[in-house]
Amino acid sequence: MNDLQQTRITFRQLLAFFVPLGMSASLVTISHVIINSTLARAASPEIVIASYALPMSILGITDNRRCYCGRHAPLWCATASRSAL
Repeated sequence: MNDLQQTRITFRQLLAFFVPLGMSASLVTISHVIINSTLARAASPEIVIASYALPMSILGITDNRRCYCGRHAPLWCATASRSAL
């Protein structure tokens, strides 16, 4: 145990690490609300929101960089992560 040095992590260090992570995750969620509320103020909001939501949905399906893996990773997801390395 002499070779390994024990370092104590303070609560301030934990906060400095995890608060930005939590804020960035919240920002992704909040950005959808902000975008949709901005688009809803257009002259014809149904068409504008649909014209934004449809391409974003198609992008989410076809984009190889995004990997929405649940409990069992799809084959394309596993191969995409291997080829990225």
